[in-house]
Amino acid sequence: MLTETQQQWKSDVDQLKESKAADLQDAVRNEQRLQEANLQLDAEVSRLQALSKDLKDGFLKTRDLLRVEQTSLEAMKTKTLTLEEQLETYKIEIERLQDESLKTTEINKQQINALVASMDELERKHEQEMATLRRDLANQFSIQSSVQQDAIDWRNRVDT
Repeated sequence: MLTETQQQWKSDVDQLKESKAADLQDAVRNEQRLQEANLQLDAEVSRLQALSKDLKDGFLKTRDLLRVEQTSLEAMKTKTLTLEEQLETYKIEIERLQDESLKTTEINKQQINALVASMDELERKHEQEMATLRRDLANQFSIQSSVQQDAIDWRNRVDT
């Protein structure tokens, strides 16, 4: 009876360990995916910063050309308007990309929070299951002890 209980208990513990290990592997994979996404976002931010710097440099060069080439003022006004429109388009695009980046960051935070909450819930359930198993095992030991004591008492009565 005790060995069956021990075997069952050991089997249950092994299953819990396997489940916990699988959950941990899933959590590690999710964390790796999140880290990869963060690296990609960092690369995108760097690219956008370089693009922004290039745009600013282009604007400054254009301004300098306007000062030097005052004879072609009308043509340069047209060029400036075109550059300003492009700049506004790029600003809008940068704002859109920044908004997307913020949204992605928020989603990542929410996913991390959900993952942490799930892991906490799993830990809590695991602790509850272990407490239940310990109580059941203690009850079984108590019953077995009582039965053994009754057997000893009966033997003593029979012997006397």
